[in-house]
Formats: sequence, structure tokens, C-alpha cells
Amino acid sequence: MSQVHLFGEMDLDLSQPIEKVYKKAFHIAEACGYMVSHDENSIFIEGTDLEAVNISFNKNGKAFKYRIVQQTDRTGELETISRNEVLVN
Repeated sequence: MSQVHLFGEMDLDLSQPIEKVYKKAFHIAEACGYMVSHDENSIFIEGTDLEAVNISFNKNGKAFKYRIVQQTDRTGELETISRNEVLVN
């Protein structure tokens, strides 16, 4: 897999392990004013225009799905606008 365009400037190679994807996402977020958080199984990225993406990783650290969501307002309510499955090799 190559780069996946998620939103704005957030283009990530989801074939990479979670640590590398997070590092790249954090770098882009710093430059663009996005927010990134993560735990051991997922990365959540918030953009500046109410868009966000949640990337889920399996126990081997490989992405297996991502979900792009749009916040309906600043209260934090999320609506799924696109769901994409990522096949893990």
C-alpha cells in the first residue's frame, strides 16, 4: 500500500507499523495545527475543519481499518462520513 489521503494535508502510509504512522501523523499535525492522540491499538487525528479519522491497528501493529468522521458541531458528536477497510498482508 502507498500513501492514503485522509483529509487536508494528512497523507499516511498505512502499511507501516503504528509507531511510524503515529510519528508521521504527529509531524504533519504540528505543521498544520491538527491534533493527534494514540493508544496501543489506534490513532485518532482531528483536523481544523471538524473532520477526524480513527485508524485501528491489530495486535501486530498493522493498520486494518480506518474511519473518517465529521463532527456535526463543536460538542464532539461524530458522524461517520466514510469507512474504509484496509487489508493486512
